[in-house]
Amino acid sequence: IHRNPFKAASNFFPSYPVIAMNHTPDSTEFKHRQLRQMLCSAAALLTLICHVRGASVPTATVSGYARSFVTDNRLDGASILAEGPLGTSPILTHTNASGRFEFQWPVGQALLSVTMNMSGYHATSGGAVTVGPDGLVGQFHEYTFQSPRDATFAALKAVLPAKLNDSACHVVTTITPENITLEDSPQGEPGTVATLISGSEVMKIKPYYFGIIDGKTNPFARGLNATSRDGGVVFFNVEPRIEPYTIIATKSGLTFTNASVWCKSGRFINVAPPLGPHVIGRD
Repeated sequence: IHRNPFKAASNFFPSYPVIAMNHTPDSTEFKHRQLRQMLCSAAALLTLICHVRGASVPTATVSGYARSFVTDNRLDGASILAEGPLGTSPILTHTNASGRFEFQWPVGQALLSVTMNMSGYHATSGGAVTVGPDGLVGQFHEYTFQSPRDATFAALKAVLPAKLNDSACHVVTTITPENITLEDSPQGEPGTVATLISGSEVMKIKPYYFGIIDGKTNPFARGLNATSRDGGVVFFNVEPRIEPYTIIATKSGLTFTNASVWCKSGRFINVAPPLGPHVIGRD
């Protein structure tokens, strides 16, 4: 691929015969020929630039599925909106009868965030991730959603330990051991502390940790200072910012991945397994 499309374009410009000397610059025919040559050259240059740019942005497959919080039913017909930074073209697709979806995304260039919407369910966004050459496919890499019904969200909102600010965003994730998926139960790495940061700034937002009862999430637990076997943690009322936040997981003897989120006004974010913070090393 030519690194200088302007230089490369010279090879594609059409050739024109030398204009006879008796065609003076003031003649109408001379001007028409000159204009045609300029237009053709510009068209060739634009075509080449578009070709060079298109060829330099490979894509990879992003796949995943959506299911209901509490019932675990797969969601058929949910809209899936993939978004990147300003200037990135969004992609809209839908889940099939198995709750699954798939689309192509530019490799390594545009941070990806996906939002699920479906009638009767609370709109839910996932984490902000960079797509590598192998894409996001397979049970330990795919993009998943666990979304509550509107009625369930309203009931939880009424008993939460914090009053929700509708102009802020609210961030949930599950911190897990190695090789855990959304289908596993329980999912959590117990005794892990979660911290939310923005750049080098540690946010002074208290995390609330979910408990566990009979292998199921207990959102009504209070007084926990680290994750239970459920692994769930939530940060309420996070200030919207242009740059993504990062969720850091800490437990003695363990090394975790981080998870990033884009916090937009009114957004409910749930970074579900396998893309939440998870163990990648044990001392």
